[in-house]
Amino acid sequence: MSTAQTKSRRNIRTALGSAAAVAALAAGVVLSAGGAQAHVINELAPSGASPWLYSESWKLTGYGYNTAPTHVDVYQGNHISDQYALDMTPYGLSAEGRNVYPMWDGMTVYAISSGTGGMYLRKTINGAVYEQKVLHMKNLRYGVGATVGTMNVIGSTSSTGTSSPHLHLAIHKIVNGTRYAVRPVVCGKEITSRTLTYKGC
Repeated sequence: MSTAQTKSRRNIRTALGSAAAVAALAAGVVLSAGGAQAHVINELAPSGASPWLYSESWKLTGYGYNTAPTHVDVYQGNHISDQYALDMTPYGLSAEGRNVYPMWDGMTVYAISSGTGGMYLRKTINGAVYEQKVLHMKNLRYGVGATVGTMNVIGSTSSTGTSSPHLHLAIHKIVNGTRYAVRPVVCGKEITSRTLTYKGC
């Protein structure tokens, strides 16, 4: 084991305690400065269908990865685990009123955030629980506990919350009940470019 790895393990034990440290190392959790645990795992989420209509192309036009003030780990004192969140708008179409969809079949609505027009949907994939977070919607069509799939419209884009119309998308991996940011993959592609358009599927 290298000196750097030894120090990293020691920092984890100090910040989390021995039992939690083992879980953190196994999950590949990122540490912030000083060894404190950040709620982020630097890995790709399973690929999902586009949360927009299959015939539409969308672009990354707002905040992307690790962009203050809201695409961060902690916002206003709370862990939001949005380091890998994306702000998306349709290409060549109005950003207002576009249909929004779940990324996987068999998702369960876990929570609703009426103030931000948000919906949190969860699904177990290959033994791990993943959560799709979408914000700034109107006309939310399902409540907590509903089961939905990729053909179900769950809401439409709007400016609900303090924003112009767009879709805020984040994927979380749930580890021991805690949300960790992971990198979204839409239709087999990680969305990192501001010059490309991303066709739905």
